[in-house]
Amino acid sequence: MSPAAQLDYINALWDRVLEHPEAVPVPDWHRKIVGERLEEYRSGRAGEGRPWSEVKRDLQVELDKVSR
Repeated sequence: MSPAAQLDYINALWDRVLEHPEAVPVPDWHRKIVGERLEEYRSGRAGEGRPWSEVKRDLQVELDKVSR
């Protein structure tokens, strides 16, 4: 199967998963982390966020390092 066909297959599979997101199991440790982060946010301990443009730039820099 070509890489393009593989990506098409993955996209079709993902679309099927999105039809019933409630059927996707969420591990307890994911719920715990989300709960902890939400509590940090609500209590003000999370600090200030960063603009998406800044986060995106930093991620691109890291991706560029790995791609070399």
